[in-house]
Amino acid sequence: MFEDIIVADDLIDLDTQIKIKQVVLGEVQNIFPWYYISQNTGTLENKPALCHQFVDKKGNTSSNMYDMILPIITKCSEHIQQDSVEIKRAMAYLHLPFDKESEEKNKLESQKIEGTHRVFLYNVCDGDGDTIIYDFEGKEEKRVKAQQGRCIIFSGMRNHTIEHPKNNIRCSINIDVLCV
Repeated sequence: MFEDIIVADDLIDLDTQIKIKQVVLGEVQNIFPWYYISQNTGTLENKPALCHQFVDKKGNTSSNMYDMILPIITKCSEHIQQDSVEIKRAMAYLHLPFDKESEEKNKLESQKIEGTHRVFLYNVCDGDGDTIIYDFEGKEEKRVKAQQGRCIIFSGMRNHTIEHPKNNIRCSINIDVLCV
């Protein structure tokens, strides 16, 4: 099982980072479709977010914006020296500042998919709300600040959460892959 947690900055060139950010956040044209979800986990209430599905849970491409995430998939795969991956699910999440509750109440648990896989988590922009990755016993192992162009690669068998932002947006693209 892939047990490492890899944090890699700027795997994707700055021009591509900016293009992804501009499209996803509507900075150039308002063409990126976001969908409201009342909560992005089954465990916490009242933590709304916006999401965009690139690849559904069955591994089917479900967005005409899919090609935009190919550089993320390619560069993360190259970074872990993996020639080929199968995309199991890919989602973008946009979390808006919500409230000033305690840190514990502002954590959002990830939705896991079945089977052994890896997560490529790409930060679209700088923002508050860390990604927290746990060891296999459930103890916090690594806390990673949201920074534009930062990729976090780790085993999908690890539990991970994000802290809901308090002061700024938090936008990330979460890609679940099987290495083939």
